[in-house]
Amino acid sequence: MFKKLWDSLMWIFIISEVMLMILFFGPSLFNIKPFVVTSGSMVPKYPIGSLIYVRHAKPIDIKNGDTITFYMKNSLIVATHEVYKIDYKNKTFYTQGINNKNSDGSIIHDAEPIPFQNLIGRPILCIPYLGYVNMFMSKKPVALILIIITIIAIVISYLLDNGRSKKNEKG
Repeated sequence: MFKKLWDSLMWIFIISEVMLMILFFGPSLFNIKPFVVTSGSMVPKYPIGSLIYVRHAKPIDIKNGDTITFYMKNSLIVATHEVYKIDYKNKTFYTQGINNKNSDGSIIHDAEPIPFQNLIGRPILCIPYLGYVNMFMSKKPVALILIIITIIAIVISYLLDNGRSKKNEKG
């Protein structure tokens, strides 16, 4: 009875780990980068805590109204906003967070234009709440604990199988 329950829990644990690894690392095989949404500037399109998948794009492929992911000017901070104007002469995008609004309800434009070279790409998929899981599992202590739990679970499974084998040999 305990062995069957243990085996079921092990399979659930392993399948969950594999699925999360595929969701977090698999897209990179297709040149798609996952990013966690950490602000509410694009709510409701991209809720806080979502994981968005961004495909590389060239500046020439971007049109007004597209959503882009980019590095903030002179920074490594990543943001995702909507393009409302493109300046091809100065090679910059003018962006806005669709949820950043004035008291009259109009959208506030971002203060700084985004240079073309800061473009990462366009979001192609958003999975709400998965960003929270990604942030949690990305912390070194959590990753280490998951590795230790996995090793312990494998050892326990081995011992249970080994004990059952010896019991069957005696029987």
